[in-house]
Amino acid sequence: MLAPAPKHVGAVDVSDVSAVPNPPLVERPKSWWPDVAMLSVLAVVTSLLLWPSPIVVFEVAVRDFALAHQVPWVAMLAHLATFLGQGTPLALIVLALAAALARRTRSVRPLFMFAATYAALGVMLGLKSMLDRVAPRFPDGDATVGENGAVLLSHAEPAMSYPSGHGANVVVWYVLAIVFAGAFFTKWQRACLLFIPSALVIVSQTYLAYHWVVDTPAGMILGVLILRMVARVPWHSADLRLLRPLEPASGKDVASMTLVLAALVGAMALPAYRYVAAAVVCVVGFVWLFLRLRVRPSQ
Repeated sequence: MLAPAPKHVGAVDVSDVSAVPNPPLVERPKSWWPDVAMLSVLAVVTSLLLWPSPIVVFEVAVRDFALAHQVPWVAMLAHLATFLGQGTPLALIVLALAAALARRTRSVRPLFMFAATYAALGVMLGLKSMLDRVAPRFPDGDATVGENGAVLLSHAEPAMSYPSGHGANVVVWYVLAIVFAGAFFTKWQRACLLFIPSALVIVSQTYLAYHWVVDTPAGMILGVLILRMVARVPWHSADLRLLRPLEPASGKDVASMTLVLAALVGAMALPAYRYVAAAVVCVVGFVWLFLRLRVRPSQ
């Protein structure tokens, strides 16, 4: 699905930017059937969470068992493991990798790929507020909700447990890290980045009762769908006519765009007025882009 761009395409070395200005970043999915299958699984699971189905009963039993068998040092390690799926730090790290690739290839396309992925992740995770599922420790860390309260559309506050944002983050950002910097990792290191954080996030969030059993796998499926959607865009060959003056991109162009994206990620992490701050950042970014496109052709 998503993989680091090969170092050689035919007889051309794509590490030579002058030979191939925009080498492929990812391999495009060959079929829509995996997407249909994953969407079908999500639809079935979601429908089973609308009422106290056997899955919901099982989730409540797992939550009660986990909370009854908490070991302090294990809980501490599990809490640390949840940071492997923390969205804002991961996004900033991957943004830095995208910026390094953009600087090396003198192309803003990796940054636009990052921006598209971040936007898709934000939109799809908006489902969390619509599906309205409380966390296992609801309310305030006390596990008082039962089968009838663990369903979707609970109308309780706060209720943003399904699907898990950590689950989507741990798939999306680690895969993008491999896409942007995979050439610096060995095959087994890439495999570790793909599987170990995901496994630790699933186990830790379930053990600590931060999420119900199916929340994190559902978020991971959502993350894979986002990646496959982004991978269908031919980032290396798309005709970005409006941005043509930025190709090849200067170091200042890459740095400026990176700062705007970093400010957007930081704005969305604010506890209050995040959308206002994000809107301000977007306006500033569009103004910079407009001015830069007007100045660049004359240079």
